Amino acid sequence: MIFSKNTISSQQESRTLFPRALIQPEGSFRFSAEALLLASFVYDCENSCKDTSANVSANASTYEQKKKILNFADLGTGCGVIPFALFLLNQNNSKNKTPLLFADGYELIPDLCKAALKNALNLGFNEFFNIINLDLSKEFSALKKLQKPLSLQGLKQLHNKSLITNQYDFIVTNPPYRLSQCGKVPQSELRRIALFEERGSLKSFALFAKHKLKKQGALYCVYPTNRKDYLLNQLTELNLYPKRILHIYGNENKVAPFFLIEAINELPVKPSFLPPLTLYRNNCVTKEALDFCPFLSCNQKRN
Repeated sequence: MIFSKNTISSQQESRTLFPRALIQPEGSFRFSAEALLLASFVYDCENSCKDTSANVSANASTYEQKKKILNFADLGTGCGVIPFALFLLNQNNSKNKTPLLFADGYELIPDLCKAALKNALNLGFNEFFNIINLDLSKEFSALKKLQKPLSLQGLKQLHNKSLITNQYDFIVTNPPYRLSQCGKVPQSELRRIALFEERGSLKSFALFAKHKLKKQGALYCVYPTNRKDYLLNQLTELNLYPKRILHIYGNENKVAPFFLIEAINELPVKPSFLPPLTLYRNNCVTKEALDFCPFLSCNQKRN
């Protein structure tokens, strides 16, 4: 693809400003630090050693450590913040010969699909990102027949086999986690859908991921700590086995409000609890948080 100098300059500016320059529909739920932290967690896990446990049979397929292309999906992609963060992390560390990434973003809301496509174009990632307008709560019909990718006027979609595959190396999701009618309900329908399990439950997200993941592929998720047992039960029932768990603390000496998890498809492993991460100290982002997720530098002071 050939870009004009102005286009290249605009893309570089959008990448420098990321995530501040992302387009989102009015009334939608603004992505939070959890999404950026999840992207960094995924990047670290996918680039760490993909070992297999001793109890795996000799005939079991192993992860291709030198794989050059990875296809992944983001369930409930919204404006595309997680895939784009992964693309940027991957690009910034390209000297380490990281794999080429291709992403399918699944999203229920058409306006968010359009926003994600615009963001992909603004960032120069439209050749690596595909959007699929799909209601994951209707998982059984969704698994049988995927809707066609949503097109955007003026944007030529890339129909690459690596983008439309139904088998992914890994899947990432920041699913709705509040029970219906539990807590304060936003007036905006877009915000309600993003926060509450009205149109997409954890079970539907996990089941969809189970059917789309390759064997030994990973599901990455961010979820509230007070519902951790529920999440673990849902995953293990589908033979998605926790491998790494990272608790995130807003401040020191307080309960961790949420955690990040990596679960492996069809590969029983002993879960590893990583050292917890504290985001703020004296109302400022900690050095360890910035080292883990450089995108947090866009808002280093806590309101």
